[in-house]
Amino acid sequence: MHEEARVITAGIVDDANNLAPILRDLRRMLFTVAFDAGSYGLAGRFLELACPPQLSTPPRTDLPPASTEERIRWRSAMARLFEAQENLEAAHAEHLHLGDDYLELSPPDRGLFPVLTNAIGAAYELGDYAVGASLLEHAGRIAKLWPEADIQLQLAIARLYPPLAAAEPEDFAGRIAEALDLARAHEPGMVAPLHRFAALSYLQMEAPWRAVAHLDALPAEAASLREEASDAMVRLQVRIAMDDIDPALAERGLALLGHEAAGYAVWGSLGALTIALMRLGRTGPALLTGVLFVRRIGALIATLPRNPLKARERRRIILSVLEPLRSLLAANDYMQAAGELESLHALLTHGVRLSGDSYRNWAPSPRVGAAAERAAALLGQASEPGDDSDAFRRAILGFDPVPPRPPRPATGAGELAVSFLPDAGRLIRIMHGPQGETAQMLDLPLEDIARRVRQLNSAIRLDTDPVPLRAELGALLFGPVSEAIRDAQRLSIAAFGPLATLPFAALILDSRPLISGRSIVIRTNAERGARDAATPGAALRVLHARGGDGDPLDEPAAEAAAVAACYGDPPLALVPEFDRRDLEAALDARPAVLHIAGHFRLKEDDLASSFLIGSAGEPVPIGAVFAPPRSLAGTELVFLSGCDSAGHGGGRSLAGQLHGLGAGSVIASLWPVDDSAARAVAEDTHAGFAGGLDATEALARAMRRVAALPRFAAPRHWAAFQCYTA
Repeated sequence: MHEEARVITAGIVDDANNLAPILRDLRRMLFTVAFDAGSYGLAGRFLELACPPQLSTPPRTDLPPASTEERIRWRSAMARLFEAQENLEAAHAEHLHLGDDYLELSPPDRGLFPVLTNAIGAAYELGDYAVGASLLEHAGRIAKLWPEADIQLQLAIARLYPPLAAAEPEDFAGRIAEALDLARAHEPGMVAPLHRFAALSYLQMEAPWRAVAHLDALPAEAASLREEASDAMVRLQVRIAMDDIDPALAERGLALLGHEAAGYAVWGSLGALTIALMRLGRTGPALLTGVLFVRRIGALIATLPRNPLKARERRRIILSVLEPLRSLLAANDYMQAAGELESLHALLTHGVRLSGDSYRNWAPSPRVGAAAERAAALLGQASEPGDDSDAFRRAILGFDPVPPRPPRPATGAGELAVSFLPDAGRLIRIMHGPQGETAQMLDLPLEDIARRVRQLNSAIRLDTDPVPLRAELGALLFGPVSEAIRDAQRLSIAAFGPLATLPFAALILDSRPLISGRSIVIRTNAERGARDAATPGAALRVLHARGGDGDPLDEPAAEAAAVAACYGDPPLALVPEFDRRDLEAALDARPAVLHIAGHFRLKEDDLASSFLIGSAGEPVPIGAVFAPPRSLAGTELVFLSGCDSAGHGGGRSLAGQLHGLGAGSVIASLWPVDDSAARAVAEDTHAGFAGGLDATEALARAMRRVAALPRFAAPRHWAAFQCYTA
């Protein structure tokens, strides 16, 4: 490039000192070409080459210093580049330097007056209010030299910042009216940006009702996609604040995010869309936009504005998205992810900063994460006229985490089937009867039900007996159909959403635990695997492991021996201190009954990352061991006696995966249970099953008997166990 510049200037510039600034001018021209083409990396390299000698790092002394005008032009280009890269902190810092450079000009340069007004805005944005006020006073003095309308409009816009920083909407209203009058008379192209700025400013000052008038004044058709995207997001934020959301506006906002030209401040758009979609009851789309928003949080917090008011405002916006998103996750059975956002909320509330990489790959589950990856690949990708600009919107709106409506279950004599399905922020109870199905919406919102389920589980785990809450949930879920339930000998429940972790046996209905007088089975809605080889190869396999030295179990060997005794101690039935090879061999034996006593570490919706702990404390991967082509077609009962072995009751659970391999009934626990209580439940269940009861009846009898023992009367000891069928 040096050589080309020498050829261009040959015969024109003979003095080397004059050649240097001409080369810098040429590089700034090349910066403009690259910047306008969207090649920001190349544009940045041209600017590095065009840097004035005294601003280099370290400063160059072999060349004469650049003039003030040249420094201003270079800093203006740097500010444009930083703004395009959304590095607003660096851009504001450049604008402040520009203000200092402008003050050195004598006499003042009218053509560079925008440099001064930009510096005023930057000072207020960064919280340097004294500097901003000083620059504004200087701008007011020199603007008297130039009474032209464009200078007066620039000054009127600069005067908007003090009342905005002081959150004085009345003063701001008078000044924005003055700026709009000047714009209408002399620069109509500035009218729409000023209305947009005013609407956002009123939101920041917590006066959304004032913003509505400015929204109404925006043109029906924007001049560009970028302007339309800005208008759509401003309208959406105001409608959210007014609790009046237009579904068509949310969909248009999603469509605009598919365009490259509409990609400015994506994080704010994703946050607004997440809240809007949640309030519209669009659970799946809200999850995806929420995930894309959370994945940007690390970078957002790592680059908080220097202005404490701006930093606090950004934190407020982030927290305003995190809280409802956490509730949405909990209501849809992503309890671990909800807990992670609760922790993140607490960190941000206390001002903790995060690294830029924090939460970059966060997702509540692999399935949601994969859908978010697919959507992220479409974000801002449409740049040519023939590109599919609607692909991002379709990817977001097409995602549905709600399980399909379960097929009508086959019920036997004395059996009552009930399904609970989340739908648009509520929970529907479906009663499956001989004459058909009846559906009824529950009174409480899904979020309130989820909170009560969490409270119940927490209280029971802490060894308290929350009788009022057990009765409240029992009445909420089953009160209107209590007469039908009263006559049922078996209750077959399909439980999705927050009810997937609910210990149904502990609920109280008509002053009695729900398990009293009936058995309870949970349907996972999984398809049971092929039954071609339904004859078991072995009668029994009982595996146990203490789990290494970290947190060993006390009684797995005694439990295993008691279980084997229920079936007459068949040969090879006991597999002590198992490892992965032992477990695989036991599964390949296709036992009629499989019992595993050990430590389980299940991650919700992610069996690939879940594991059992073997005898030496090594992880035995569940997703790999319990996977096709392995078959459990001849296995009628799998008893998983370990902490949190149920995971979740929906199709994402380990029980659902075992059903897919062909297993019949699966018994597992919702939380860690005392070893001696777990042994008592397991031994009594197997005794009943070996004596001819089916798995559901055997477990119900065992739970009632264990609950009758004074030392195990608290529901913590017996209510964790549930029987799952396909």
